[in-house]
Amino acid sequence: MAEVNEVYRIYVGEDGYKDVDITAASGDVVDFTISEVTDIDGVEVGETESAVDLTTVPNQLLYDKDGVINPPCEEAPDDEETPE
Repeated sequence: MAEVNEVYRIYVGEDGYKDVDITAASGDVVDFTISEVTDIDGVEVGETESAVDLTTVPNQLLYDKDGVINPPCEEAPDDEETPE
C-alpha cells in the first residue's frame, strides 16, 4: 500500500520513467506530482496525475514517507534498474 510523501519511480517503456511524489493514496491507487521525467514526451515536472493504480504499472519505491531510501543503500536506484 502506498502512502502520502513516498517517492516512486514509474517506468514507461524501456527507457522512460517519471519520479513522482505521492500526494494522496487509497491502497495502491494514488495521486501524485511529477518530480523528474526522463524520455517521456508530453510530460513535464510539476504536472499532477490522479487515480493511478500502482499495481498496473511497473514501479519502484525510491523513498518511504520519512525520506528513507528504500531499500536501504547509498543512493536511489539508477535508470538501468528497470523492474520486469
